[in-house]
Amino acid sequence: MTSKAITLNGKPLSSDADTLQQLLAQQVDLPEQFAVAVNAAFVPNTEYSGIALQEGDDIELLVPMQGG
Repeated sequence: MTSKAITLNGKPLSSDADTLQQLLAQQVDLPEQFAVAVNAAFVPNTEYSGIALQEGDDIELLVPMQGG
């Protein structure tokens, strides 16, 4: 594994995760329900293990909010 400079929710992060699934497994306090976008493209949770992370990737964790 090689460390990559990525952005997670707007904050720089250095990670040795090779896949999106590995990156998410390293995160603490993940909400019960969330969606993920990599470089502004939605990623279904069934595809997390197949998404290879690259240097410079921009990852956003999106949490549904209630209200109106």
